[in-house]
Amino acid sequence: MNHFLRQKKEHHSLTSVKIENFDFFYCNEEMASALYEEIFVQKIYEFKTNKKRPVIIDAGSNIGLATLFFKSQYPDAKIICFEPDPNAFNILKTNVTANKLKNVILVNAALSNKRGFVPFYGQMHERQADSRGNSIIKLWGHQQNSSIEVLVKATLLSQFVTEEIDFLKMDIECAEHEVLQELGIKLHLVKEIMVEVHEMQYSPFNNQLLKICSILENAGFYVTKQKVDNIDFLPTQIQAWINRVDPIFSIVKGTRDPHLFGTEG
Repeated sequence: MNHFLRQKKEHHSLTSVKIENFDFFYCNEEMASALYEEIFVQKIYEFKTNKKRPVIIDAGSNIGLATLFFKSQYPDAKIICFEPDPNAFNILKTNVTANKLKNVILVNAALSNKRGFVPFYGQMHERQADSRGNSIIKLWGHQQNSSIEVLVKATLLSQFVTEEIDFLKMDIECAEHEVLQELGIKLHLVKEIMVEVHEMQYSPFNNQLLKICSILENAGFYVTKQKVDNIDFLPTQIQAWINRVDPIFSIVKGTRDPHLFGTEG
């Protein structure tokens, strides 16, 4: 991405670029470039509200680029960020601190259907770790030859949904179904939701698009779904994993406004 190549600066083990009024820090340029394309160019997390201080949940914050995007749209927003990856969380914290973001709550934990500690899989301890695809689901998280297993804290999303949520963004790498089930009746406090759904055709693992859509529809959402070709946004060294599991990526959006409702994909 030319934006990164023109403006990047080295800061110890991290690199930074200027994105709008923010200094964005990252450790892996391929990942950062792909995230920038999705979030700031395609604006996949864009939503509309009349509130000056919307409440946003960023579930699967990675290194914080979506959080920066939300703050660019709604500077006074309250944002709750969840990220279990220890390396990605440290960079997320750097991006929040360096940009002096206010009213951002950082939670270094995986969202799950149980509390405690859970195994977490992916590329984490390399100098230029690529945290895309890292997951509490073993088959999904073991995408690269350098993937490892660590124990991370797990928490319940329902404990944090204590008020009306204007936008819930969920990109938690194959754990969507169990987390939405756990959230249960508190889904009624969510006004708008976007879920990146991850499925594996060659696996019996229970994370199915239709079940996720059903949960949202039963909670009163008008739901649209669209299959997406995410291959261009994946790490380049995972072709063997792609052949093994045949991943399917979908975007599911839920709104309370019937005027925004349509059919896709």
